[in-house]
Amino acid sequence: MRRTHVQRNAHAENSTRRSASVNPASATAYPPPRPYADGMLVIATVIATLAAVLHILIFVMESVRWTTPATWKRFRIESQEVAEVTRPLAYNQGFYNLFLALGVFLGLILLGIGDEFAGIVLLFFTLGSMVAASVVLITTGAKYIGPALVQGILPLAAIVLLVVR
Repeated sequence: MRRTHVQRNAHAENSTRRSASVNPASATAYPPPRPYADGMLVIATVIATLAAVLHILIFVMESVRWTTPATWKRFRIESQEVAEVTRPLAYNQGFYNLFLALGVFLGLILLGIGDEFAGIVLLFFTLGSMVAASVVLITTGAKYIGPALVQGILPLAAIVLLVVR
């Protein structure tokens, strides 16, 4: 019995599928799926989003509302006069926080559209910068340990979840 062109192609495709499924090299090319990995990624992205939102709130306090009494008291500034003097520094620092938050959001967008490598790299960089800034804050004095933990615990948790997924 003579096969047609279509039958030969179908037979070749079936042979390829069978040989690929039993090929030991292809079985070890990828690790087995981990059912918890997707859930871990979802939790990591939620925590990263919370870290970014927190940094946007810090931006608003530092760059927009710095000289209001509620804000300068929250940052343990002694007086309105000191708040006025430190306003340019706070304004500048607020934008650093905004840019870190935007980096997290861009990393999440890249991850969402399927560019996993770029998304993860950007998330590690921006979340890592947030953690590093909180470590630097701790080095300025014991009275800043609380604010440093507030600033650094969410990005650190997101990084840990991204690593273990």
